[in-house]
Amino acid sequence: MQTITGGSWFTIGDECRFRAEAHGGDEAYLIFGEPPHQHELSFSREALRTLVTKGAAVLAEMDRMA
Repeated sequence: MQTITGGSWFTIGDECRFRAEAHGGDEAYLIFGEPPHQHELSFSREALRTLVTKGAAVLAEMDRMA
């Protein structure tokens, strides 16, 4: 998986239920919402690592601004 496929945007609020699942050693899923309004994102291991790193940095910035 080297590129992004699909196109859309979502707002994830405080009450949104979501879960994360490993799918073998190469892929992970983040699943937001509940059926029938469920959305899934699939990440390679390195893409997920980057998301977690950048997410932690932006969360720290948000906390400083609050």
